[in-house]
Amino acid sequence: MKNFLKKFLAQLSFYFTHRLDSKLDKLTMLHADLLAKQHTKLYREQVMGGGGQ
Repeated sequence: MKNFLKKFLAQLSFYFTHRLDSKLDKLTMLHADLLAKQHTKLYREQVMGGGGQ
């Protein structure tokens, strides 16, 4: 039982330090990409005169 607990805690620790960080990094990159695309779209609309002003 003691050995099982050690293995379980090691796996849990690995998950929270590596896998979860990796998923959060991917999510952050997707969010940054989306913001960049939105910014580019708004910039093009303003430059091309397509803004609804």
